[in-house]
Amino acid sequence: MWKGYYALRNTVESQNAFIKDSATEDIASPMKRRARGNTFASLAVTLALVSANIRKILTFIQSELARVPLTTKNKSFASTYYSSADTASVTPPTDTAPSPPPS
Repeated sequence: MWKGYYALRNTVESQNAFIKDSATEDIASPMKRRARGNTFASLAVTLALVSANIRKILTFIQSELARVPLTTKNKSFASTYYSSADTASVTPPTDTAPSPPPS
C-alpha cells in the first residue's frame, strides 16, 4: 500500500519540479512576472502550466515518431523520425475480433 501512495506522490513532485525549473516556466520565481496582483499571477501560472503540458505532449509525440532512441545530438534531424508517408502506410490496429469465415 505504501508503494502505491509513494508512486503517486513521486509523480506529483516530479511534475512540480518540471514546472518550477528555472530554464523553462519557472513558476517558483515571482521576479519573472513583472505585473502584480492575484489575478495576473493566476493567469501567468495557468499559462505556464499550459506551456509545460504542451512541452510534455510534444516530447511524447517526438519519442513515438522516432526511428531510433532520441539523444541531444540526433533529435533535430528529420531522418531520426518517421515521415508522414511512413505513418500513412501503417494501418491502425482494430479492437474487434475478426469475423468467422463464411460456411
